[in-house]
Amino acid sequence: MRQPSSELPNHQTLNRRLSQLDASGNALGTLPAALGAFTSLHTLNLTHNHLKAACLVALSQLPALRTLDLSRNYISSCPAAAAGPGCFAVLQLLNLSNNRVECVADVAPLLLLPSLLRLVLLGTPAAARARLKGQPPEHQLPVSM
Repeated sequence: MRQPSSELPNHQTLNRRLSQLDASGNALGTLPAALGAFTSLHTLNLTHNHLKAACLVALSQLPALRTLDLSRNYISSCPAAAAGPGCFAVLQLLNLSNNRVECVADVAPLLLLPSLLRLVLLGTPAAARARLKGQPPEHQLPVSM
């Protein structure tokens, strides 16, 4: 198992015009500050890393981000600071599959994001609980469980 890191491959060669980035499977434990410079980034794949809830705060400031895949990380909740005014302004799809979300309430701030159309929680403890109870989520946003 690789040790967590905060380096993106060849991040010095990336520029502000970057619109899509796949940094999956890089054992990232934190996000590099350089990521904030990518103001045109609209699709970001960070699957199979070591990221926790705090990464959502930094990612929430990417102004063009529409699709974010954080599946297979160590995210258990959403800090309120990641869903405040101006955060994830245009985010439409957030994939938190196979993370450590225990219940939908743990990510409730995300349900208030103005542009979010879909939140994916497949493979989480929250999804398993919902399946056992046979109860659909009690909110309007489509949540895949």
